[in-house]
Amino acid sequence: METALRETQEEAGFVPSDLKIFEDARHEMTYKVNGMPKIVIYWLAELLNPEKPVTLSNEHQAFDWLPLNEACDRARYDEMRKALKEFDEYVSQKLE
Repeated sequence: METALRETQEEAGFVPSDLKIFEDARHEMTYKVNGMPKIVIYWLAELLNPEKPVTLSNEHQAFDWLPLNEACDRARYDEMRKALKEFDEYVSQKLE
């Protein structure tokens, strides 16, 4: 979680107090980078103030807030589409 929070702050400008993190909603991805295994864990989080501006790092050029279908269309990897759908299902169940 520490790495995810640091990356979120570095890449989008959101500090931990900006977020409500759902620690029981996580998605782990394993893939290879330069032939070496890499494990990445994503947690679902809610931006508490949706009006807070995003401050992108120099690693990024733009961002979009998208509905699920558009986000899935834009996702390059099936595993990311799976994560988005799992998180959407989690949120839907919490709202019932």
